Amino acid sequence: MKTIKQATIILLMSLTAVSTMSAQDVTFYSSEFEEGVKTHLGLEEDDIVTQPQTDTITSIDLSGLGITDIRDVAYLPNIRTLDLSYNKISDVAPLLPLDSLHNVDLSGNLLESINLLSFASSDSMVVNVAYNYITDFSFLLMPSSCEIRIAGMSAQKDKEASYLDVYQLFVCINNEGKQEAFYRGYSNMNGLYMRCAEKQTSITLDGESRSVVIPEDLTQTTKVCLTSNGEDGDSTWVIPSIVYNVTDGEHLTIATGLPSTYRISSLLAQHGTVSLAGDDGLDIVYEAPAQAVKDIIYLNYYEGSKLRGFAQLNIAASFDYILGDVNGDGVVNIADVAAVLNIMAGKSTGNGDVNGDGVVNIADMVAVLNIMAGN
Repeated sequence: MKTIKQATIILLMSLTAVSTMSAQDVTFYSSEFEEGVKTHLGLEEDDIVTQPQTDTITSIDLSGLGITDIRDVAYLPNIRTLDLSYNKISDVAPLLPLDSLHNVDLSGNLLESINLLSFASSDSMVVNVAYNYITDFSFLLMPSSCEIRIAGMSAQKDKEASYLDVYQLFVCINNEGKQEAFYRGYSNMNGLYMRCAEKQTSITLDGESRSVVIPEDLTQTTKVCLTSNGEDGDSTWVIPSIVYNVTDGEHLTIATGLPSTYRISSLLAQHGTVSLAGDDGLDIVYEAPAQAVKDIIYLNYYEGSKLRGFAQLNIAASFDYILGDVNGDGVVNIADVAAVLNIMAGKSTGNGDVNGDGVVNIADMVAVLNIMAGN
């Protein structure tokens, strides 16, 4: 009876908070929650979020942001599908007033109980609670106005047992020319190891960013396992940082090498255009601009609803002419400086992007002068 009274009080407080919210600017309790909402709405970091904007949100992915406080769900009165997986949430009470909520992913959090969901305002709800610390589900067997279906009941964690979860990992080349793997994850173990090929480097995962050098001969997508005391823990696949050469307007197909259980979620390039191809949608088709430039392809990939990593692929432009020979006469001289100036003024066309930054400007004139000087 005491538990029911407490839950009723929490519910009434939450409903009062919703009814008294300002219809104007939204002030968030959680900076991580705010970041996720702004990303969903396509806003910049310094932009103001208004209640009419959040009223339009019916589905949102707020997974893996490190959220601990979810009171800001009160600003999402029309939310139906809510992904809060792989955060640090320990309290479900703020979800109770959301009468439109029907799907919520709470997997990979710090929950020890979800009993309060029996008092949810929604008429039905599907809840994923895998990879939490919940040991007692009996309360949800009581009569309730909300029909609750639970997924992940059997996939709970034991606080006394060692575990490891990797949820982000990517490879890039550092200033010394070595490939490094960067990752984020959760663990309650010490003395962990990241194994890639035959090399092991001691690391400690604690939810913060770390890096570990992996073999310099990494040339293909590789499965990376995290181990403890010689036993494999969680794993993910790493796409190496490879440089691809393209020519003007070339179409290049890149096989990522990711397993078929993975999916690429976001894909973009700075200058060229990119799309997904292949039977499993894990190949990348890159179309270089009419005038090829140095470019970067960004992508991230998931396994189910779990972010497994992200990658950065580098594009180098290949040219059939002498660098700096803007007018194509076979030599680099002051006439090429004038040719760059004419392209800038719109008086002529040509490959005036000598430094390969995607634009033709005064920097390209300086680049020609440097080439003339042997620099």
